[in-house]
This record gives sequence, C-alpha cells and structure tokens, in this order.
Amino acid sequence: MAYFIEAAKAYARKEKYHFHIESAEQSYAVESELIIVSLTNSVGGFEKLAPEAEVNDGLFHVFVVSDSTLIERTKLLPQLFSGQVSQNEGLLAFQTNKVAIASDDAILKSNVDGDPDDHLPLHLEVLPSHLKVFVPEKTSNK
Repeated sequence: MAYFIEAAKAYARKEKYHFHIESAEQSYAVESELIIVSLTNSVGGFEKLAPEAEVNDGLFHVFVVSDSTLIERTKLLPQLFSGQVSQNEGLLAFQTNKVAIASDDAILKSNVDGDPDDHLPLHLEVLPSHLKVFVPEKTSNK
C-alpha cells in the first residue's frame, strides 16, 4: 500500500521533471511526474500493474506517466493499477533487463518499497542466477 500512497502523492503534486531514461534497447527523453519500475506484476499490493510479468522473466517493467491532460491523469492511475491500461499518449511502458534513470532538473530521490532511497541517477540491472538459493529436500509424509 505504501507504493500506491507514494504514487498518489507524487501524482497529486503535478510536479513534472525532465528525465533521461536509457534502457538496454532504447533511450528516452521524457517529462514525467511518476515513473514506476517493477520486477513483478505486483506493486503495493496491486497485482495487476504488469499482468504479463513473471517473477523469473528477468525483466523490469517500466511505466512512465508523461505529459497528459488533467482528465487523462485522473483516469490513468486507477487504470494503471488495475492492469487496464495500454500504451497511450500519457503513458510510456516498456520491458528491459537494464535501465538508467537520470534528471537534470533537480536533486530527486527514488522510493523503493515505499521507503525513500538513493538519489538519481539510478542504474538498475537484472542479474540472472546471481543468488544461490538452497531449498530443503522434500520429505515424505508417512
């Protein structure tokens, strides 16, 4: 729920910043009030943000709310969190395994899991098979 609250706060402020976004595939120069980067389909308890996302797909699911009218913004956030939104003029959505986000406008802080985190620029990369996970052997139920 902290994600949704922070997103709603940023959205309500209507402060837009110029961002430079570099993915492994493409570069973007955008003006935005809200950028969401997720590894799964769930953000803040909303499990439909990226319905196609899989925990092990190795991709970031990036959503950039860009320049839009007040009416579009009012409709977009609920659609986004219900998974009912597609590409439109007010939203840039893409998937990538590597992304960098920077802004020249101001000193901006990121928000991770609902908590304030590092200042921009951010450099994010999915590192497949980077962690070793040990799972106990199955035991028979007798």
